[in-house]
Amino acid sequence: MPNRTGPATLVCQTMGETAGRAKILGDTASCNRCWFCYHSSMIQLRFEGGEAGPDVILGPAPWFQVAGNFIRQGPDGAIAGNFHNHYWEVQSRRFIRYFCSEAHAIHFEDAAGGVGIRLGPFAKLWVEDGVLHANDYLKAKFHEETQIWHDYETDTYWPVMVIEAVEPKS
Repeated sequence: MPNRTGPATLVCQTMGETAGRAKILGDTASCNRCWFCYHSSMIQLRFEGGEAGPDVILGPAPWFQVAGNFIRQGPDGAIAGNFHNHYWEVQSRRFIRYFCSEAHAIHFEDAAGGVGIRLGPFAKLWVEDGVLHANDYLKAKFHEETQIWHDYETDTYWPVMVIEAVEPKS
């Protein structure tokens, strides 16, 4: 049986994640965030278009979380980059955009970590100056002043956006 913290709240056996992040896998729960729960699906973010020099690649990782002016990289949630003055600073260099070209999905979360809108799966994504495109369609915009993502399809606002690996379609 999965661990439970309350009447239907599952807890991942590996990371201890609860509530909206947990899902049932057989008789255990999975948080979708750790190596053990996402052992075969990984993505990378490629940063480009900034200072002279080669692109910078983050990952492979099971997920990347963009909240406020920070990108966190799974599975441990370490800060991998920060956004200010319309640039991403990654590994002490500045970039104007990032890409993901592995199979992925996007979801938005509220401030408490509750999962909201889910989008995808997608084959490609890019974000430039806070504007998110997936599979060549405009999906969302990050408003730096308010630290909120605006999902255009549902006209909803979220403080957290997560890019997560998914199994590629066969």
